[in-house]
Amino acid sequence: MHQMEWKTVTSPANTLVKRYAALLRAQQRAAAGLFLAEGASLVRECVNERIAAEALFVQIGAQERHADLIESARCAVVLASDAVLAKLSSLKSAPDIIAVCRMPAHCESLRAGGRYIVCEQVQDPTNTGAVIRSAAAFRMDGVVLCGGCDPFSPKVLRGSMGAVFKVPLHRFDSFEQAALALHERGLALYAAMLDRDAARIDDVRFEGGGAVVVGNEGAGLSARAAALCDGRVYIPIAPQVESLNAAVAASIFMWEVSGRDRG
Repeated sequence: MHQMEWKTVTSPANTLVKRYAALLRAQQRAAAGLFLAEGASLVRECVNERIAAEALFVQIGAQERHADLIESARCAVVLASDAVLAKLSSLKSAPDIIAVCRMPAHCESLRAGGRYIVCEQVQDPTNTGAVIRSAAAFRMDGVVLCGGCDPFSPKVLRGSMGAVFKVPLHRFDSFEQAALALHERGLALYAAMLDRDAARIDDVRFEGGGAVVVGNEGAGLSARAAALCDGRVYIPIAPQVESLNAAVAASIFMWEVSGRDRG
């Protein structure tokens, strides 16, 4: 580390601060190809997964505490006041370190024989983060996102606990586009339903790959998406319980999809 390469910024009205604070909005993240990693745990995940950082904002006085991250990030370091960190943070209590990172390149194409979870218009960032975290835990080949929330939003990043960097993400503007891409790889799609006339998920085999499609938290899977699927599956639950949370249901589906050769 070289102290001469650092700068100190105390005003939230600073041009650089305002530019990076705009990354709290999805449209600006997409345009810039950048996102904010808030807090030491998430910054460390970025470093460990070799996510390139453009700048590192560290609370004035906290540079020794984060010396290893500063050294590993290999980017411009800004010693920031509490007001600057508050401007950059989505949290009520801003962390003492925030990294401005480059979004990973769009992942490679879907894999024939792969096992995927598909989210159609899942809107809650906490749910999206939890789905991505479970996908990494169950060694899924990827998460397919059709609309819904931005996987690089602060809440999704926190919900995924850094798993957003560990599992391939495939983003499509519509389910129709995603279904076409999956079918082109020879993968069967199974619509997640509450209908008990569907097949039990534990009765379906995924040795040749495949994908389970879960829908929006409120409306569920759209009729159009369900019609494009090759089969329907459900999770058997107690009759007095109407349904499961979207992320919980997706996690159970992923356990079953990945579980035949898990070890």
